[in-house]
Amino acid sequence: MRARIRERMPAGLPGFLLALCIGTAGGYAFNLMSMPLAWMLGSMTACTLASILRLPIAPFEPARPYTTAVIGVLLGSSFSMAIFTEAGDILVSFLVMAGYLAFSTIVGTVYFMRLGGFDRITAFFSAIPGGLAEMVTLGHANGGDSSLIALVHSARILLVVTSLPYVVMLVSDADPATIGNVQRGARYTGLEPATLLWIASCGAAGLWLGRMLRLPARFLLGPMLLSGLVHISGVSNFQIPYQIVVVAQIMLGTLIGCRFRATSPKRILQVLGYSAGLVAVLLAVLVAVVEVARLTTGGLPEKFVLAYSPGGMTEMSLVALSMHVDVAFVSVHHLARIAFIVAAASILANFLGSRRY
Repeated sequence: MRARIRERMPAGLPGFLLALCIGTAGGYAFNLMSMPLAWMLGSMTACTLASILRLPIAPFEPARPYTTAVIGVLLGSSFSMAIFTEAGDILVSFLVMAGYLAFSTIVGTVYFMRLGGFDRITAFFSAIPGGLAEMVTLGHANGGDSSLIALVHSARILLVVTSLPYVVMLVSDADPATIGNVQRGARYTGLEPATLLWIASCGAAGLWLGRMLRLPARFLLGPMLLSGLVHISGVSNFQIPYQIVVVAQIMLGTLIGCRFRATSPKRILQVLGYSAGLVAVLLAVLVAVVEVARLTTGGLPEKFVLAYSPGGMTEMSLVALSMHVDVAFVSVHHLARIAFIVAAASILANFLGSRRY
């Protein structure tokens, strides 16, 4: 009977259900220890360890677009008219971010070539802090090792998300136990039918919009932009219970941890070691860059940490939502980062490929 049920299940679903159980247990354990961003970091750490131990976990790819779309709607629900009043500061902030991107790419490329023994193209696309899917695609098209690029970017995102709460603590007076966590005793306010309808509508229509406009990270951006438009225009001001954000943290942390499942434990630890050294350098420089941005625009340091950090757009935006930081500000910066990098990456890759040393 069990074998018959297993045969009828879609491929990858049993492994994903196991991963979700492991991720939820990890998040719960981190929450009991009052760790920052407990549910995301706990699920991510638990599933990464499960990958290293070769447990039969797996990402369920058909669920990824819908999971990402719901996260997009969550992020868009925090948008407001304030994003337009900050336009001048955002333009100045973009210039600071561009300098940090250039530094990160140069240092990272040299780092992976010298210490990791990567070829120039693979080192470049591993170092440049763009979207994982975009960098893997462009890296493969330019002759790089796409599997290694994917592994390095997965390690970068994991390490950055793990480190960010402590970077925020360094630049602000935040209490680690309150960073991105539901306060103990917080009551679940319920999910009203109208709110559920708005989430489903913005998610479905946003997926269609992202596909039609061929947006980068379209599963996230389409629903996020539509949800943001609904809130900015005042058509609806639907609010999502914070516990739903916890579920999103568990889902995202689980998916990040599952990225390492098909890789040998030795290779995972090796790439994590390479990436840890570079991430440590980039985050140390990030603290200085954030201070420059804060003095230039007068904004809160934590929002610059999340806007400039070399993590993924989905991850950093969800961290911003969890930490009650300006999600629109963070998302706009990461969107600009991806657009700038994708536009420049092919040109720079051709230059690197033509060099002879």
